[in-house]
Amino acid sequence: MKSILNYMKAAAVGALLTQPLGAAPASAANTSAGLYYETCGTGPAYVVLLHDAYLHSQAYDDVWTALCKAEGVTIVRYDRRGYGQSPAATFEYSETNDLAVLLRDIGADKATVVASSTSTQIPVEIALRLPQLLEGLVLVSPSVGPYRYSGAYVDRRRALLSPLQENNIPEVIKRLAADPYVVSPANDEARDRMVKILEDNQQNLAIRQWRQPPSFIYDRLNEVKKPTLILIGENDDPENIRHAEDVGKAIPNAIRVSVNDTAQLMYLEQPDLFAKHVLDFIAEQ
Repeated sequence: MKSILNYMKAAAVGALLTQPLGAAPASAANTSAGLYYETCGTGPAYVVLLHDAYLHSQAYDDVWTALCKAEGVTIVRYDRRGYGQSPAATFEYSETNDLAVLLRDIGADKATVVASSTSTQIPVEIALRLPQLLEGLVLVSPSVGPYRYSGAYVDRRRALLSPLQENNIPEVIKRLAADPYVVSPANDEARDRMVKILEDNQQNLAIRQWRQPPSFIYDRLNEVKKPTLILIGENDDPENIRHAEDVGKAIPNAIRVSVNDTAQLMYLEQPDLFAKHVLDFIAEQ
């Protein structure tokens, strides 16, 4: 396990990436699979931002602003099927294949993929199936299955999302806003932004159709050979923190960093700090 001290020593290198200028102009398009994506920057190092199971790429707005100021990188974010501006699937699909298609369509030989929560399974599976496509992984509050969570944790998650069975999206939004592990209780601004994104994009919370179930890859984490940074908010659910620690121990040489004053959606709460961790990690590679 690399020491946190060595990681922090590399942080000074990452500062060289940031320009004092405004963000590079962004462009938007659709992949050949119909997924909406945006890019900014023209550098040779590709960084893909992959959103969680509740929000879509808009959740990275402030991080996007910070990352698009960096030299030497091309930043990409996209909406998974049925989220944001990407249409819902009408046939069986694989989110791992969707990411591979995106990388092909944007002309990226390889990329560092930043993924959040349950979406972390996507780049981890890429690392096992198609490692040549990855430069590195940044796993934010990772959720990689199968993993043994407590019954209390499972019950709490069911209660959080159970109104979806009646398509009661407003109630789910209300429960997410009240959950102290999603956004820190003291961060009203980030919570309000989350609520606004969800109210404007209620399709994000729809029950997914046609999605192939994720591979059960937790027991193969020791096969991941790509540089990996694991970020976990200090205010996240204690079981998510435990899971992040276990993932970090399983992936060879992974770096684990606890991010102060944040819960699960740390890119909403501390976007500049989040962007710095990503850029420092890229610089270290």
